[in-house]
Amino acid sequence: MPKRKRRKKKKNIILTKNQITKKIVSLINSDSNENWIQVFHLMKKTIPKNIKTFDSLDLYFELEKYYIYSNDFFYDLEAELHSEGLDDLNRMVKRAEVAQWIYKQFSEEEELNLGNFRNYEAESLWEIGKIEEAKRCFEKLIQTFPNFAYGYIIYGDQYWMSNWSYQYGADYERAEKIYRMAFQNPELDLYGDVEDRIDELSEEKNNPEERTRIAKIRLKRIHERKKLR
Repeated sequence: MPKRKRRKKKKNIILTKNQITKKIVSLINSDSNENWIQVFHLMKKTIPKNIKTFDSLDLYFELEKYYIYSNDFFYDLEAELHSEGLDDLNRMVKRAEVAQWIYKQFSEEEELNLGNFRNYEAESLWEIGKIEEAKRCFEKLIQTFPNFAYGYIIYGDQYWMSNWSYQYGADYERAEKIYRMAFQNPELDLYGDVEDRIDELSEEKNNPEERTRIAKIRLKRIHERKKLR
């Protein structure tokens, strides 16, 4: 019998920090969403644990020399994944993964960034149907940053503005209750934004015909989007 050929083991190629930087810069400048996701995985694999802020990441890879800033990149990546996730739930899963890594890795970032990315994770989990897990994430966000208005706003939004609310019905009472929880905090930021959202909710609640019109469009898009693999 002929001998079976042995497969050659793949060698693990260890890149230097300079090589990693050049690869990151090249991938980001390509403007390809797939390449941007590669940047996320490359950073996740190579960033030291002591890198806790976006600025320290920029310094570590010397990204400023290339006019690249991780703060801008992370928000751009999130926005692209959110946009694609409206038509493909697998992208929404990736958005949740990216968001969670960002707020855990960069744990010394300012409250605004940590709050935003916690919101992105929770919102994405809700969108893919992991409602109870999403609720826990929102509640953890509110507990961690009680003065962060958009923790309450995005949480409440799920009950009447999300795709879920168009599939299963709006719960205006629950949404408003969450919004008003924010007012218990005397140092709440963006107090007026919460008030505006309550006004928007009341406007829609008092004009159900507008929601009926929007529902036809939303439900069609929900039906046509790609499901989870």
